[in-house]
Amino acid sequence: MEKKKYTQFGTLSVIFFLPIFVLMLSLFVKSGFKDANTLFVSLILFLCLLLFYKLTIVIDDKFVTFRLGIGLFWKKYKLTDITDCEMAEWKFLDGVGIRWTSSGWIYSVTGFKGIELNFNNRSSVRIGTNKSEEISEIINKITKDNRG
Repeated sequence: MEKKKYTQFGTLSVIFFLPIFVLMLSLFVKSGFKDANTLFVSLILFLCLLLFYKLTIVIDDKFVTFRLGIGLFWKKYKLTDITDCEMAEWKFLDGVGIRWTSSGWIYSVTGFKGIELNFNNRSSVRIGTNKSEEISEIINKITKDNRG
């Protein structure tokens, strides 16, 4: 199978982090480059921008892999461990980013829709995407072909 790659831009994350980053950086410059607290907060916000400006899902013959932003945080799941993949929606309160909920982990950069990977031996994982129908069909087809 040809490798499939899906990328979602983190509009919500960028809209949230970028203005605050610019504000904190301007306050650091205004302080004459002396306020360590605003520098620290600016660096944390810049790291958040690098981590959450996009989410990329890659599907090949053996794995479903996703990475957030520049790839400092990523996960890889064997397709043989996945029982099925469903389209999923979660609540506003579950938020975006990396979250633990009662139904498992959520990894998202924008919006409240994605895919839910279900496994034999552990809780499910939700990954945000704007192509949930297409991705879930591909994963289900591959896992079905692998089983029988």
